Amino acid sequence: LQFKYRIDLFHRRQKSKLHSEIGTIGSFQELFQRRFTNCVYINVRRDHLLYDSYNELHARPIEDWFKKFRVNYRNEDGIDAGGLKKDWFSSLIKDLFNPNYALFALNSNGRALQPNPSSYHNPDHIDYFNFAGKVLARALIEEVTVEAHLTKAFLKHIIGMVDQMSLADIEDCDEELYKSFVWILNNDVEPLEMYFIADVEVNLIENGNEILVTNENKEQFVRLMIKHRLVDSIKLQVKAFLDGFYSLIPYEEIRLFRVDELNLLICGPSHIDLDDFRDNVRIEDYDRHHPVITMFFDVISKWSDEDIGKLLLFITGSSQVPYGGFRELAINGKPIVIRGGGNKTRFPVSHTCTNTLDLPSYESKDDLENKLLFSINECNTFGLS
Repeated sequence: LQFKYRIDLFHRRQKSKLHSEIGTIGSFQELFQRRFTNCVYINVRRDHLLYDSYNELHARPIEDWFKKFRVNYRNEDGIDAGGLKKDWFSSLIKDLFNPNYALFALNSNGRALQPNPSSYHNPDHIDYFNFAGKVLARALIEEVTVEAHLTKAFLKHIIGMVDQMSLADIEDCDEELYKSFVWILNNDVEPLEMYFIADVEVNLIENGNEILVTNENKEQFVRLMIKHRLVDSIKLQVKAFLDGFYSLIPYEEIRLFRVDELNLLICGPSHIDLDDFRDNVRIEDYDRHHPVITMFFDVISKWSDEDIGKLLLFITGSSQVPYGGFRELAINGKPIVIRGGGNKTRFPVSHTCTNTLDLPSYESKDDLENKLLFSINECNTFGLS
């Protein structure tokens, strides 16, 4: 099937797993009890998001992971009508995959993530990998795209292509190691006196510390090194992650996708198409040719993808565009809305539960840009909405 049909099938299957709050209407007490038991209430501090979220969820039975999540940030105003939950997913996954926590490491170009072989410095790292797998799977179930760009090798683990690791996957993870392997394959290695070992304590084959790498067996050496680097050195971390992920989305359901498709499913398109944004935004109070709307798109057309991502996070609770682009938001009944936001002295305000931006009637591009940048950079909480 074409990707569009496979992704539609996948989303329908995932949505069917979530507990519904709707049932046969009984007494008010029955309705209240049903709503309460079908929800998981997540109460977290923004500055301790990973710690609090882990403590709230990691020990819960798997059936609770299919209930409706309702998120509350302590000491912040805001009722979770969807926007808080999207913001929580985005922020939590950003923390989980933050290299500073040592669970995941960036590849050599600093753009993609993979399990960190040294994650054992965190004594609870295996439990956290299991938790990370569940969180990412639940984000996919919710159709929330997140900033979790994974290496091709790690994506291959998720879709069951471990036996197809290649030299290209090493290049994606570690460019210097890739160059050294290419050099080995294309040059005389016998003067180097290398052995079949990955480091001092790891033999790649039995008695590898006694077996020299020769021009005849160097391809075997490179294959074994690739397997060690991308599979064996992180097998405990990957197993824990996949155990968590597959407990919500089984392997049979995720294997529908190729590596590039799974990356698109998780992260959304890497470039944000502003023409697509403009064509699918709903305008209220103004019209499409109003000077404020014209200035808005003129201003953001000069922004970096990072700033536009912050703008989307401010409006929708997610910095990523779903597969299918902004049109997908409209199809699902929640297009981005730009409406009047009062006089020019006010700052832009967002309502993430309805994907709405209140944009005041500014008179100059500079004023609009300065106040909009302030809002998206300094007001990433839900106190303003």
